[in-house]
Amino acid sequence: MKQFILHSCIIAFTGLILISCGENQPAQEPPKGVESNKVQSVQKQNMQIGDLEQEEPTQEKQYQPIIGDTTIDIDDIEYPMPSGRVISVLITGIDSRLGEKTARADANHLVRFFLDSGCVEVISVPRSTYADAKFTDPRGQLIGNVRLTLGRDRYMKEIRRVTEVKKIDFFVEFGFSQAMGIIEIMGYKENASSALRVIRSRKVYAAGDKQRSYNQGQFIRQAILRSFDHTDDLMGQLGIRAALALSTTNLSYDAASYILDEMRANGFNSNTPDRIWVRMMPKSSYKLKVFDYDSSNIANIETSIESKVKNIVGKNDRKNPEYYANIMRSLLTKVEKDTNKPERVIDSLAHPFRQRSWIQIQNVNERIALRDKLCYMLVNAYNQKGKTAEAFEIVKYVEQEDAFRKSGTMK
Repeated sequence: MKQFILHSCIIAFTGLILISCGENQPAQEPPKGVESNKVQSVQKQNMQIGDLEQEEPTQEKQYQPIIGDTTIDIDDIEYPMPSGRVISVLITGIDSRLGEKTARADANHLVRFFLDSGCVEVISVPRSTYADAKFTDPRGQLIGNVRLTLGRDRYMKEIRRVTEVKKIDFFVEFGFSQAMGIIEIMGYKENASSALRVIRSRKVYAAGDKQRSYNQGQFIRQAILRSFDHTDDLMGQLGIRAALALSTTNLSYDAASYILDEMRANGFNSNTPDRIWVRMMPKSSYKLKVFDYDSSNIANIETSIESKVKNIVGKNDRKNPEYYANIMRSLLTKVEKDTNKPERVIDSLAHPFRQRSWIQIQNVNERIALRDKLCYMLVNAYNQKGKTAEAFEIVKYVEQEDAFRKSGTMK
């Protein structure tokens, strides 16, 4: 059975542009070298994507990809500098736990698609990077908090400043539950929660938050390489639609398909690891580890992390399969008492719906049952308030999710 993979990201996600189906196999090493092609018209089948940023021609440098559990000094790497059209997609993992309405940026990755040279650059920005978030406490002056206090537009401006990129074309955002669903689509159906814990861990690393950010960037890179060649088949297209439905984004299915087609036409494929790299910003001297994030290796990495972190953070109740189910049951039991007060129902359940909170529940049957109960109460509340459009969107999403699950795209 083929499995799906998501690009960009977000956080990950890897994001939504490069979701595909494909077996979770290690990427193969290709011949080295990157070729640049003449800038072409940004138009395909009467679809146009804005005014694309143009990179000036520069002397290209060869990137030496490193896969495996090793340590590198990223200052010693000379990155390629492709020219031509580029589309930048900001993938943001939102630190908003089940039911919470906060929106701190926990993962920040700017994925740049160089269309004419068929290259991808993942720029990873640690959440602890300094930025003016209007906090009186200096410890809160972090780029992750800018998203929380000043909103998406200001946050994107700060990302442009830190990454030294002039324009961000698209954004993709998702919280914990949405990330779980996306990671399942990426081919980690049986260990999505473990994969998420692995790429979010920081306390066991000497480089802390910097290592975590780099790990997430490498997770994105390896996921793209592993499955890019399957992005143009029917199952890959379903994977793209599923991840779009799970995320908050201005990236359309047509725009994602256009980017994929342009990258494919200009030489990018699963066997070109020299065409995709991870760069850390702001610039600094880092010695970082590089891990193999194949699904079969996730358990090994998690075991190593757990053996070190248990003495730091103690017992983690969130690893209990019943933890999130209990939260959902408690919330729905409380809301049931207010079904004659639609305003309260909407206030209590609208955000958990946007979070796709049920996806954190491991038991699939209970996941679906609690989703249906939440959505039923929320649809009724919207209809009582005459908000039929909002009610229709919920019904439409549930139908989509059921179709994705039936096709094997989602767990």
